Amino acid sequence: MTNEVSGLAVLPPSGYAVPPIAPNRTKTARFKVKKPDDRDTGC
Repeated sequence: MTNEVSGLAVLPPSGYAVPPIAPNRTKTARFKVKKPDDRDTGC
């Protein structure tokens, strides 16, 4: 997965998903790296 604005690319290990997350006021490129069956705990 590549962030179109920054060019930052993430190549996760097999079995992980890397959906992009919207930028915020302090970070231009954000990704959520997790296994598809992981629960979102907020950490």
